[in-house]
Amino acid sequence: MRTSGAAAQITLIVCATVIIVAGIGLLSIGAIRHTPTISMAGTSASFLGITMMALTLIHRWITTTDSARQQLAAAAREHHSEQTRYVAASAAVQQERERNRRDLRTAQEQMDLDLTAEKERLRQELDDERSTISREAFQLGVMMERSGALRHPDAHSGTVVHLPQRPAPPHQRTGVPH
Repeated sequence: MRTSGAAAQITLIVCATVIIVAGIGLLSIGAIRHTPTISMAGTSASFLGITMMALTLIHRWITTTDSARQQLAAAAREHHSEQTRYVAASAAVQQERERNRRDLRTAQEQMDLDLTAEKERLRQELDDERSTISREAFQLGVMMERSGALRHPDAHSGTVVHLPQRPAPPHQRTGVPH
């Protein structure tokens, strides 16, 4: 049966503690009886227990990733919230663009309608001015006709001015071609 990592580490620490206590006991017995071999065995057992405990704690320190996992989870939450804000901002920008385009189209259509109405008004104004000018010109013509300013003078009433005759060039007088 496999035990979990934390349970295995606790078991190793307990075993190391028992070995250290046994080694200290052997060291004490060897010191009391003045037998260096038992003292040496106790010292070796104590060092073995201390080494086991140190290696177990180092392994636990290296492989324990709780704080790293917490930092990773916090970073993932921050990334997710940043991504959510980005998507929301992007959607808002897109909506603003669409609104601006719609407003621009509406303004363009209104300007086209205004321009058409202005053209029609100017055309009507020009037609009115043209008809006013034509009417006034016609009335002026009628008044001039009635006053006699437009009558043709008779052929007998005018004076004809005769210019003096010039002498003919020499080639026409002699009749000889040049």
